[in-house]
Amino acid sequence: MNDMASNSFATYEQMGPSLLAQQPVTPKDKMPKDSDGWDVIYTHLEGSLASARSWRYSWWAHWARLAEFFKPRRYHWLVTANRMNRGSAINDNIIDATGALAVNTCSSGMWAGLTNPTRQWFKVEPQDENFQLEPDAKIWVDGIASNVFTILSKSNFYTIMAQGFEDVTVFGTAPVICYEDYEEIVRFYLPCAGEYYLKVGARMSTDTHIREFTLTVQQIVEMFGLEKCP
Repeated sequence: MNDMASNSFATYEQMGPSLLAQQPVTPKDKMPKDSDGWDVIYTHLEGSLASARSWRYSWWAHWARLAEFFKPRRYHWLVTANRMNRGSAINDNIIDATGALAVNTCSSGMWAGLTNPTRQWFKVEPQDENFQLEPDAKIWVDGIASNVFTILSKSNFYTIMAQGFEDVTVFGTAPVICYEDYEEIVRFYLPCAGEYYLKVGARMSTDTHIREFTLTVQQIVEMFGLEKCP
């Protein structure tokens, strides 16, 4: 199959008994075994998601009403997925721009005051305020801060934070996610309100973030050990 894939023809163009005969009779077993405790983990995760969905329902409905009058594009698409009228007007309940302007003013003020890209708005210092750094250590610490500032500037951090401050203003929360990135070192993502679940632990602080998303074709192929056609 690999030799045929290297030709200028796609696999399906040369489909026939000989090609089908090269496929494995049964898919490769790459799923976790029962001995690995996968059933227990799966049941726990599904139960945690179900309870989070139940407890979040009142907030979910409240967010929908807020978005309806302030930021419909940040929520409406998620309430009913795969709508055929995506891109159509969904701001019919916004009579004037008073609310939207207030949100923009508040979020812009937080963005410029807390994460202004024109100045270094954070420092790297020892946790102990009484600890005095040596000159060489001070130079090293300042270098770390400068590198972090450069990395954030070259990534999408400030774009995401601009959206995040809008979400905080309207919905009261904005869980920004940071992933490693091959091109930009780090890449930031901000799911819409209703796309995630937050749980509070024993210390009354948020310690759990659950997000629903769709697996890619490559992830499904790797999970089930399937043979992916080029």
